[in-house]
Amino acid sequence: MDELKQWALNYFKSRDAFTKSIVSIEDLPDGFLIQRKERKERVSVVPHLTEGPPDAIGADCIVTLNETSNINALVDKWQQFKTRDMKMIFANPSQPHKKWMINPMAHAKVCDESSLKRGLYALAEEAP
Repeated sequence: MDELKQWALNYFKSRDAFTKSIVSIEDLPDGFLIQRKERKERVSVVPHLTEGPPDAIGADCIVTLNETSNINALVDKWQQFKTRDMKMIFANPSQPHKKWMINPMAHAKVCDESSLKRGLYALAEEAP
């Protein structure tokens, strides 16, 4: 299992420590499927958004590396990403607590698209 996928698995397991809502986790080629008591959550682990599988946008969550190329890919594909209610986690596996998240659909409702790139870079700087 690659480092980013392992980081994501650990992240979701630790988030579940108190709620205990995870029933099972199924390993998938591009991530995993989390079966919770109340719902399923498909997580796609895509280290580089420019190379990501086309169906990753259909996931409930995308985990990717906190890299400039991924932020640029998010900006370039913003119209696709903002149409679904999903979250994206930008992580640095070598620093487990350094991450930032965004829900493109919610963000699109409150942000000015002319300052999108600058705003995303500001978020990314908080989690080097």
